[in-house]
Amino acid sequence: MTITVDDHAASTVNPNTPWYIIESARSGEYITDEADGIPTNSSDYADLTSTQSQRYTIVSTNNFIEGTVATGSATDLRLAIDLSGSGTTSGATINVQVTASQDDFDTTIQKQDYTISVVAMQPPDLVPSDFSSGDNLNTNGARPSNNLILVSITDPQSYGINHSTWTFTPNAGQALEAVQNGGADSYYVRTTANLASRTYRYTSSISNDRGFAVGELKEEFTIAQAGVDTLGGDTNSFIIESSTGSGAQIKEDTDGRTGNQADLDVAYGGTGYNGAGVTDFTSSNAFIAVTSTGLLSVTGDVSGSYVSGDPAITSNINWQDQYGNIGGPTAITVNIAQNTAPSATITPVSPTLNAPLNSGTKLADVSIADTESDIPYNLSLTGADAASLVAFPTNANSSSYEIRLAGNVNNGVTYTYNAVVKDNYGSTQTYSSQTLEVGNVPSLYYAYLVDLGAYASSVSTTIQMYGDASDNGSYSDGSVLDEVADGKLGDTEIVYGQWSASLGISKAYLIGSGSKLTGSNANILLEGVNMATGSENNSSLMIVFPSSSATAADFTLASSMNRSGGSDSTAGMFTMFADRPGTGIGDGPQPSLVRYFDFAGANTYPNSGGSRFGAIMTYGDTSADINYFYMAASSSNPSNSQLMNKKIRYAN
Repeated sequence: MTITVDDHAASTVNPNTPWYIIESARSGEYITDEADGIPTNSSDYADLTSTQSQRYTIVSTNNFIEGTVATGSATDLRLAIDLSGSGTTSGATINVQVTASQDDFDTTIQKQDYTISVVAMQPPDLVPSDFSSGDNLNTNGARPSNNLILVSITDPQSYGINHSTWTFTPNAGQALEAVQNGGADSYYVRTTANLASRTYRYTSSISNDRGFAVGELKEEFTIAQAGVDTLGGDTNSFIIESSTGSGAQIKEDTDGRTGNQADLDVAYGGTGYNGAGVTDFTSSNAFIAVTSTGLLSVTGDVSGSYVSGDPAITSNINWQDQYGNIGGPTAITVNIAQNTAPSATITPVSPTLNAPLNSGTKLADVSIADTESDIPYNLSLTGADAASLVAFPTNANSSSYEIRLAGNVNNGVTYTYNAVVKDNYGSTQTYSSQTLEVGNVPSLYYAYLVDLGAYASSVSTTIQMYGDASDNGSYSDGSVLDEVADGKLGDTEIVYGQWSASLGISKAYLIGSGSKLTGSNANILLEGVNMATGSENNSSLMIVFPSSSATAADFTLASSMNRSGGSDSTAGMFTMFADRPGTGIGDGPQPSLVRYFDFAGANTYPNSGGSRFGAIMTYGDTSADINYFYMAASSSNPSNSQLMNKKIRYAN
């Protein structure tokens, strides 16, 4: 029989070509189908695969290549020896011959030829960046040991960096250095001296640990000039002309003495790099001091050197920051503010005092105030009548004065003067044409006890005894009324001669006087009057008063007197009410009459100049103690609280 033997069909071997290897690869590293010659993972390895188990024989240029599996359905290709350093470099190819025979039938041999492309290794990448966002790339920050640039190094193949190959070369004359950032794959570029504003260049290089290619960097950076900004704050300020002493503050306020101390500042803007701030100010004018924080003061007395209205004090100001940058000069102005003169308030004594007055009597109070409180103050008096007055201080700082009489005054007078107030600095204010008045010596009423009372028991006998027998306003020579008219009014004792020979009576005694006779049932006019006096122990009360219009305000002129009990509403009628304290007997109107007479010759009423006088004359009375009220006839009787036994006094 014949047996036909068919050929065994060979199984196929499939490659994942094309294949690549990086020129820096070393033994054991895999061939890859990745074009950069570096497999990312095992799926990228160059391999041969078959559906049948094969026996692989691999032959290659310089025996570079080997399979990972000798027998099997698949094998990966890798370097058997170092490619790096072999002389086979980028651009070359490695030839590979693969012989595969099926493991269970070794006569099924198939041969295949392949090529592996050798690709270039990429050098390390050197990437510069501004350190800390460029904070130091300015003349303030570019100072020794300050980092300027960070050069970061990465290797495209992820090879290690060989730091022993690092080079750094700045351009000639540029004070730069580079130091490794700890153990990291990066370097700091920093300065070894203060850098000026300009552009700086350097070159650096480094290799990876395969040493196959060098990564290089040529870089430049610019150092910006730090600014000094402009002077701000109180460049226009004030000092009062009365300022004394070193250290007195210059002020913001226009009065030169209140408010905040003047203060200079510099507000650094975008060029005030690295937190620049003023550390010192200097002043070209030694009279103006400025602290490191910008506060302004003077170094001596303004008073005596400058006055308001003088040109302002100026100074050129420079400033320096912590980096030594100097700004300026910028001129500032210190204006001389006026010292306000003190003011005075003059308050005359009220009511006006009447003559006579003694030396030293106060006529006015003066209060002095000053905006600046420049104490002590001074008040001086000038002008026509200044010599008659004295300014007398009444407290320690002389803010209060009294204006007093320099001498005695016997008659009414109006003083005209100028009041000049001055503060301790010397600012003055004058109050011109001031006046102070001393009133005239007031006219008075005069109360006399006349020793004719025993013969005065009716209207007719009373007026007769006083000397006006005809009751027609004329008086007999030598009578009491005649002596009054002849100028004896005011004498403590009036001697009259009309009745001395026939009756042995001749005297009137002054018992009281006063400046007002207006009538009141509430106030006693004369107290404790002893009518039991004189040669007959029986007296009449005579009250003499001025009757001119000039004295009308102080003396109410009666037209008649009420001589009966009870009130009477007759116009112009008044009552001399007699209170005899203690008994309650005989209290009531004292019978009296009122008459008006002319003075004799050129005589006038004392201190009024009036040519006439009035006289109230009572009937005789022997009571030893009477309180007299002068009141309108229509008034009610005085209350019991007024009916008290008191000693005689003058009513005013």
